[in-house]
Amino acid sequence: MPAEREDEICRKALELLSELCSKGEVQNDNCLDFIYYFRDLGRPRFSDSDVSVSLLSLLVTSCGLALFGVSLFVSWKLFWVPWRDRFLPACLREPQGEQRTVLTDDETLEHEYSADFAKDSSVPTLVPDSAMKISHTSPDIQLEVQSAGREHNPQHVARVQRQITDPTSSVRHNSIRRQMNLSNPDFNPAQFQRQESLSGPGLGRIKPELYKQRSVDGEDGRRAHSCGRLHFILKYDCDLEQLIVKIHKAEDLPAKDFSGTSDPYVKIYLLPERKTKHQTKVHRKTLNPVFDEVFLFPVAYAELPARKLHFSVYDFDRFSRHDLIGQVVVDNFLDLPDFPGETKLCRDIVYVTAVSLHFRLGATAVPDTNYHDTQYHGAHYHEAQYHGTQYHEAQYHEAQYHGTHYHEAQYHEAQYHGTHYHEAQYHGTQYHEAQYHEAQYHGTQYHGTQYHEAQYHGTHYHEAQYHGTHYHEAQYHGTHYHEAQYHGTHYHEAQYHGAHYHEAQYHGTHYHEAQYHEAHYHEAQYHGTHYHEAQYHGTHYHEAHYHEAQYHGTHYHEAHYHGTHYHEAHYHEAHYHGTHYHEAHYHGTHYHEAHYHGTHYHEAQYHEAQYHGAHYHEAQYHGTHYHEAHYHGTHYHEAQYHGTHYHEAQYHEAQYHGAHYHEAQYHGTHYHEAQYHEAHYHEAQYHGTHYHEAQYHGTHYHEAHYYEAHYHGTHYHEAHYHEAQYHGTHYHEAQYHGTHYHGTHYHEAHYHEAQYHGTHYHEAHYHEAQYHGTHYHEAHYHGTQYHEAQYHEAQYHEAHYHEAHYHGTHYHGTHYHGGHYHGAHYHDAHYHSGHYHASIVSVSLFAQFCLDNVDLGELMFSLCYLPTAGRLTITIIKARNLKAMDITGASDPYVKVSLMCDGRRLKKRKTSTKRNTLNPSYNEAIVFDVPPENIDQISLLIAVMDYDRVGHNEIIGVCRVGNAAEHLGRDHWSEMLTYPRKPIARWHPLIE
Repeated sequence: MPAEREDEICRKALELLSELCSKGEVQNDNCLDFIYYFRDLGRPRFSDSDVSVSLLSLLVTSCGLALFGVSLFVSWKLFWVPWRDRFLPACLREPQGEQRTVLTDDETLEHEYSADFAKDSSVPTLVPDSAMKISHTSPDIQLEVQSAGREHNPQHVARVQRQITDPTSSVRHNSIRRQMNLSNPDFNPAQFQRQESLSGPGLGRIKPELYKQRSVDGEDGRRAHSCGRLHFILKYDCDLEQLIVKIHKAEDLPAKDFSGTSDPYVKIYLLPERKTKHQTKVHRKTLNPVFDEVFLFPVAYAELPARKLHFSVYDFDRFSRHDLIGQVVVDNFLDLPDFPGETKLCRDIVYVTAVSLHFRLGATAVPDTNYHDTQYHGAHYHEAQYHGTQYHEAQYHEAQYHGTHYHEAQYHEAQYHGTHYHEAQYHGTQYHEAQYHEAQYHGTQYHGTQYHEAQYHGTHYHEAQYHGTHYHEAQYHGTHYHEAQYHGTHYHEAQYHGAHYHEAQYHGTHYHEAQYHEAHYHEAQYHGTHYHEAQYHGTHYHEAHYHEAQYHGTHYHEAHYHGTHYHEAHYHEAHYHGTHYHEAHYHGTHYHEAHYHGTHYHEAQYHEAQYHGAHYHEAQYHGTHYHEAHYHGTHYHEAQYHGTHYHEAQYHEAQYHGAHYHEAQYHGTHYHEAQYHEAHYHEAQYHGTHYHEAQYHGTHYHEAHYYEAHYHGTHYHEAHYHEAQYHGTHYHEAQYHGTHYHGTHYHEAHYHEAQYHGTHYHEAHYHEAQYHGTHYHEAHYHGTQYHEAQYHEAQYHEAHYHEAHYHGTHYHGTHYHGGHYHGAHYHDAHYHSGHYHASIVSVSLFAQFCLDNVDLGELMFSLCYLPTAGRLTITIIKARNLKAMDITGASDPYVKVSLMCDGRRLKKRKTSTKRNTLNPSYNEAIVFDVPPENIDQISLLIAVMDYDRVGHNEIIGVCRVGNAAEHLGRDHWSEMLTYPRKPIARWHPLIE
């Protein structure tokens, strides 16, 4: 049925029902529904298609409104914000609340420092000169708009920015965000030029360099100018052909640690050669470290124009790669003011990346992890001292540094306050570095920068000292050398005018007390009228505490007299005649007469001239006839010259030709005269048979405590010291240029050979035998009975210390090089602490032990532990009488050191290999990091190996050191723990 027909039928049916309802023939309840229906039929009706069109129109309207809203927002962002910043007051421009402004790259610089520079209308504002792009989808802002902004407000930049709400962040996140912020701009014309060169289409792009992480304290954007300053001094020694570099201090370094500090140190190269590298000690937790360290670079003067001095400042990190702070490069040395004299420079530390530094230094840069090996095998001195042994760093500087400015507080303060000099000297083992150069040059800070200005100025330190004869002139006349040094300005004056040398020396600045502990030496000498008693104590200076205590105990001569009668017979007998010898010398001026008659010719003459008329120095200096006066007047040098031909021919002749060398040296402190010349003094006195007594007492006054500490380190300071002292006849020049004192014995050979022309005793027996491990003391003792009688007993009669150790199988072989390194405190401990007999017993056991293992040889090494740094340093010194492992009758030995814990090897290190020898000398240091709480749990296994080019390396012998070791190994370990920060050297026999 069609739909229209059905609708018609329904309509008619409804009309019929409506009529019936209206007539009342149907109930009203049933009609209501139909009535409402017919009422609704009269109203308009909408079809389904009309409803769909309405919904679609509603949706289109909503979308249009949304697009309109978006367009309004975009228009507001693009047009309203710049105009608002231009015309609104400054106080209304910054959004309130927690909103943060995210800026573009160029305007970030201005935004970060706008608060700091808003008040200064004179500060130019950094504005780019090209169109700015917010993003790749936003339109460019033309230059006209920015120019207009500058015209209306020259103090601010028109900012194009968008605001976002940043959630509240933690302190840690804030610190990280601060590290990511850009640094302040460089407000100078160069910055505008740089910005002009950078203008272009690339400005809107991301710049990775702007997102590099900064230091915690915030390096500023001028990284090339914000890394601090480095103060250093350059000088060229024309005689030695060496560039002398003294690093004084650094200032205003950036913080590299989250604590707001850094642990800075400096590496030094003389480019393009990179074989020689020096490094300062590490200073903990400071942004203004004071280094005061001196380094030497052998280089010909003609090569200087092609060389560059490169300083790299690093921040030390124990558990990660060291951070590079910046660098300083110095070239064109010949254009520097005062060069080749002492030139003080202050340069800005320029920021560079580690990668760029790598390419600056060369593609084959050695990583820090190889520094110890490279450093040690390179120059053998600073490297061995600092990195090779970690001794300078670990013992001296680290102690210095771990003790919070030990070098400053303990060394220099100690040096001048007289409390810890030898501790500093001993730890530092840097006589030249720590004491002589550092004290000398460091001391320039202490003495008013005139000590070394006079001595060191004009690149003529040695030249001035010997050749130019200006050293002591400057010292005495021209630059107040001793005045600055002694602060009393009466050093020479007192010495010269009133024969109050020691008084001025002692009272003026405590020079000897502070520096050499000779305070008591000269104090006793002058105040107690016991010059020789004090001098003899002084000559036992390496026993500064020992003799001091001995002297204070008034048992010095008793010890000498009862001990061996050696000095009693030679030195003290003539010297001790009625126990008033010095008293007579001082009061009756008959000392030297008695001394002269007592076959103490040299001493008699020396003191006679010095003491009688108190014009000794006057004659010496003014007439420049010190030697002449001595030579012609009392035959001082004649006796000395005839005795050994050393002082006159080599030492004093050079001294005499300089006309002021000894004079100044003698004038200077009597240190060289009393101590160094004491060495020759006694030689002349005893005509070559008592040199070492005097020398060991005299120069090993200087040598035992003064050098001995340096003697172990590398022998460098001794070499350098004497070189400076002696360079008239190239004695020390040869010694210094070798810088292999221990390796070549050039210094010793020249020194003693020249000294002892008659038999070459010193070269053959003394140093060569001693150093090469050929039983120095045995050779001396059996060869001439000289050192046993004089050297050991003279040194030994204080407490039978050396005798016990000599009889205990080569104590001096051990401790002359090794033990006298810590000699000052070791003798003190042995003598004062009552360990003498225990030492004799242990050494006797050691002697018996050596006899059982004599076929394998012996190894000498020293142990030093720094509890604060947690550093254990093993210095392999030398070996002797090793077993021949090759068919040639020799071996190629090297030493391997293993750090053991509960039978398990934790780490191992080895030395270099010495070819074709049974008596190798190493002087190499091996360092392990051992925390103090674990030091009792570890031990050392030290093996001497024979290197074979083909096949396996063979073990020659081993020795063990630790709490679980036996005999000497346990005693050595215990002594190291008893005396921390002091190298303790021992000979150890090798066992299977």
